[in-house]
Amino acid sequence: MKGGRIHLLLLVILLITVSTISYFIFIPRTFLHSHPHFTHREHAPFFDKISSSSPSQWSIDTTIVTSNLKETREVILANTDASLDMVRKIYAQNGLVLFTMINDAFLDFAASWCCNTASFDHIHQQTLFLTTDLQTGQRLQALWPNVSVVAMTSPEFQGSQEYSKVGYVRLMTERTRFILRLLETGVQLLLFEVDCVWLTSPLPVVLAHRSNADIVATKVTGKNTIAGGFLLLNPTRATVKFWQQLTHMMNQLFVKLRTHQKTAGVSEGLNDQEFFSSLARQKYGGIRIVFLPSTAFPDGKWYSLSEKQRKESKPIIINNNWVLGNNAKRQRAKTFGHWFWDDSQGKCNSSAIHHLSF
Repeated sequence: MKGGRIHLLLLVILLITVSTISYFIFIPRTFLHSHPHFTHREHAPFFDKISSSSPSQWSIDTTIVTSNLKETREVILANTDASLDMVRKIYAQNGLVLFTMINDAFLDFAASWCCNTASFDHIHQQTLFLTTDLQTGQRLQALWPNVSVVAMTSPEFQGSQEYSKVGYVRLMTERTRFILRLLETGVQLLLFEVDCVWLTSPLPVVLAHRSNADIVATKVTGKNTIAGGFLLLNPTRATVKFWQQLTHMMNQLFVKLRTHQKTAGVSEGLNDQEFFSSLARQKYGGIRIVFLPSTAFPDGKWYSLSEKQRKESKPIIINNNWVLGNNAKRQRAKTFGHWFWDDSQGKCNSSAIHHLSF
């Protein structure tokens, strides 16, 4: 009788041991990442291992999820119906889609913006990135699983695309075409660019101006030109007609420049921003455009103000333009404490985020 009890006890101990070993062998990776005390160093968050200082250092395992998402988000190809389904879903859940486009040379700018806005309520969930190639999309999606990413598959747009060059015009043509698809789907967009700093969420102010507007926009400092990098686009009949004509003009320019080298210069009067402004002055399609206050939404001229003027201003966002070249943009942002991606560590610079000021 006593021996039977011992055998039973040993059997129970054996079953518990086998169950415990099996659990840790087959435990899902997503659980490991959501419970840090189970995570070994080789499974540490991948942005501890990534640096933006060279393309090879952005190579990451895009199957790993290190957020509160339950499964890996896939990058969807931009020319598929699935991409439109994704956008419709974002719009249905949020009533607005924050849209921007980047290539590989702008990946660290996108990372800096994501670091900047990570603590903003529900901003990443509303954000859609269009990347010019699949690898850039996968890198971005792996870093920031809460944003949505669709990708083109053209290698043509890799590297720095300088303003008023053929490569830049072609890139803006692709962006214009994609936006038209979204507007024709009935989606309201806030077009923005990632070479900027958000001091607070611009959405309350922007959305407050939309009731009597097809488009809410900002102006370029010192010019009778509308800034092409920050626009709220209501999918009204007037907006769609307006954007169809803008796309037609960009397509014509695209064809005209198709035999040119991408580094060849283009007249500053030939780009989406100038075409947009010309159509706006004509009130093409009966378009109604409302302008945001320039003091709250300044462009890169803000960086040229005196220290006193900058302290007296109350910007909501600051666009880092009026400077050529990614290196110059990056350095200026760092100088003013507006760069939030730690290049050497490959992660957000928490100190810069904490001390964000103007």
